[in-house]
This record gives sequence, structure tokens and C-alpha cells, in this order.
Amino acid sequence: MKFKAVISIQENIDDLYKVILPELKKWERSNFEMKKDKKELKLIVHAKDSVALRATLTSITQLLTVYEKVKEIDG
Repeated sequence: MKFKAVISIQENIDDLYKVILPELKKWERSNFEMKKDKKELKLIVHAKDSVALRATLTSITQLLTVYEKVKEIDG
């Protein structure tokens, strides 16, 4: 079975793009790509199975969590 998930972000688009760009990877069972325009950043995950989908989404949400925490500290 193949899976696809899309995360849509409407704030801090340029900053998040710069943070996530170095993390773009292809794994054996999953990968993700980014699409950016002026209004939105989309993270598109493709996975061969649900475990790979979950692992990739966890990696992405961890990056987003770190970004949020750093943003809180910086004010």
C-alpha cells in the first residue's frame, strides 16, 4: 500500500523553508518534498507503508517543535 500526507504551513514560510531544506532526504521506504509559494509551505510525504509514513511525519514534527521552541526563546 502507498501513502501520501500533506502538511500545510501558512506562517513563517521562509524561515521554516530554510530550516527544513537541509533535512530533505529519501529513505528506502519514504521521502518528502517541499513546495513553497507566498502564502503556504507544503511538506508532502510519500511512503510505502504506514510505519514509514509515521516515522517520516515524526521527523518532520520534531523539526517543527524545535523551531517553535527556539522562536519562543527568541521572542
